[in-house]
Amino acid sequence: MPPTILLSAHDLEQLLEPRALLADLRAALIAYALPGALPGQRAHSPIPASAPHSVMMVFPGLVPGIPAYTVKINAKRPTATPSVRGLVALFDLETGAPLAVMDSIVITRLRTALVGALAADAMARPDVSTVAVLGAGVQGRAQLRALALVRRLQSVHVYDIHPERAATLIGEMRSELGIEMSVAANVEDAVRGADLVVAATWAQSPIIFRNMINSGTHITAIGADEPGKAELDADLIRSSRFVCDDAALAVSMGALAGAGLGADAIHATLGEVLAGRQPGRMNDREVTIFGSVGLPCQDLPAAWMAYQRAAAAPESTFAFHPA
Repeated sequence: MPPTILLSAHDLEQLLEPRALLADLRAALIAYALPGALPGQRAHSPIPASAPHSVMMVFPGLVPGIPAYTVKINAKRPTATPSVRGLVALFDLETGAPLAVMDSIVITRLRTALVGALAADAMARPDVSTVAVLGAGVQGRAQLRALALVRRLQSVHVYDIHPERAATLIGEMRSELGIEMSVAANVEDAVRGADLVVAATWAQSPIIFRNMINSGTHITAIGADEPGKAELDADLIRSSRFVCDDAALAVSMGALAGAGLGADAIHATLGEVLAGRQPGRMNDREVTIFGSVGLPCQDLPAAWMAYQRAAAAPESTFAFHPA
């Protein structure tokens, strides 16, 4: 039996290649939209005596064609830095043998951002140039990096309830991306004139409303991934083309739950759009929304890529332990 590989966050930064992972995630989402796919199950429980929306979660992940499965154990704490911590365990699909145990932060950050980029590539106008980022945390940064893989950006406006965090993001990323960046005073100022809006917040009630958004804008909303969180107003969703990663989860704990809407607000899943079975956008004036909660099938391609590359490296490169 091969030894179990232990991979740190630093290891994963070296092993994961974002552009290659884009293609793997596209294939996983298309497979997830097929009849008979395993639903994006999760078990979660509040963490007692902590801040609102602090939860611990377990995600099992399967993807057709990958001979392994993942189980991710995460804790989310809004007041902590980083706000998400945990582990991903990778197992052989045939035998159940543990192949690897790895940090979950890099995987969760990267796969969430790349799925956002896949949605933007399929749904946003080709001429997107101005981006608004709401929430200057880990995902605000990651989504910008991922977007730069699929669109040529010219300017970014960043808003955070703590302005110093927005300024820090800009200080870190302006030279990296080589584009104009500025701090916005509020949500409305940030989204005014934006072609694409990224919402990655801990908001508990809507912060983006229909009258703020220009025709033709695309919105990637990832903050509402647990019951009791909300970023988008119901009127905005109703008047837009709304696409989600999972219909049932969007209604029970995602953007639709936060707005008090049901499944009738969903036009398609992202897998259906990527497969070409549903349109991501009908015209250049339509407002489009991708509402994401995150799926276990998004963890597995990243974990499998990291494991394969680590297993092919010299044994002294990474930590190996007897199974």
